[in-house]
Amino acid sequence: MDFVSKKINFQLNKKVYLIGEIGVNHNRNLKTLFNLIDVGISAGVDIIKLQRFNSELEISKYAPITDYQKKNCNFKSQLALAKSLELPDEWIFKAYSYCKKKKIGFLCAAFDNESVDFISEKLKCTTVKSPSSEITNKFLLERMSKKFKSIIVSTGASTMKECLNAKKWILKTNKAAELLFMHCVSEYPSPLAQSNLNVIKSMKKKLKLPIGFSDHTDGIIAPIMSVQNGCVLIEKHYTLDKNMKGPDHKASLNPVQLKMLAETLKRYYEIMGNGVKKPQRSELRNKNLIRKSIVCSKNILKKGKIITEKDINFKRPYFVGSVIPEDYKKIIGRKLKLDLSHDKPFFFKYFK
Repeated sequence: MDFVSKKINFQLNKKVYLIGEIGVNHNRNLKTLFNLIDVGISAGVDIIKLQRFNSELEISKYAPITDYQKKNCNFKSQLALAKSLELPDEWIFKAYSYCKKKKIGFLCAAFDNESVDFISEKLKCTTVKSPSSEITNKFLLERMSKKFKSIIVSTGASTMKECLNAKKWILKTNKAAELLFMHCVSEYPSPLAQSNLNVIKSMKKKLKLPIGFSDHTDGIIAPIMSVQNGCVLIEKHYTLDKNMKGPDHKASLNPVQLKMLAETLKRYYEIMGNGVKKPQRSELRNKNLIRKSIVCSKNILKKGKIITEKDINFKRPYFVGSVIPEDYKKIIGRKLKLDLSHDKPFFFKYFK
């Protein structure tokens, strides 16, 4: 998939990538928008994501405000709230150009037909994000499939059947479309216990596509755990300050958390290792210090002494070349050919 300044092959499954979702956390302030982009770049995200929507085309004037929006905003309708956070196209152009200049991946979600056309025809993007709200919007998904080579489909509040239908609609229109579906729980913040991360494996099996996770939980536990189930792409909202006014700030990561998540995901496969049980490089210098040798348990054992179990002890460290503990029976009943003092290790060459 092409993210303007970055191309990613999610089929390789050798790395997990991170989308830094700005969403509406810019609060329709240009300085805040660019500060957020810089925070994402500094944190180490792979892709910066914006949302393009025309409020009048996307939201009915009768749409009530959601509970989580009521807690964090003073608007009485979704439409009024969305209008206050709608990014001017000029700003999206500036953000797009800035991401391109900084060589950071860029992605934009389209919530309506006009936005689909803008991202495709004005920004010339070949990859688009379909938000969870559009999972059953056959018309919009078909329109996306005609205009984009790659589509990332978010699946919040949907069923497996609805996911399969969305895939079918897209591929029927464009058989060559490159798809990635995102597991998502559409609540802000979503309860950690309702993350349902095992569905990632189910989606991977049923959809036969790369699967990502658009996470709205508080913190970074869920996205990190999702990788174990085969997740190749994480999307996470972030903010400059969780206490800022706006619907999504409280469900977003602060800059420190975002950096921590990015660093952890970048090292995930390194941390998981290759599955071969053997001493790691860092252990080698400690190996002999923590293991034990078979040593003399008496003040002195005289030459000619027949060794019994009472004559031996097992103590750190392991002296290279000495008799290893698992071979203790090989020296029991054997005769020493020299004197051996307390705590001195046994070597096979000490026996006749």
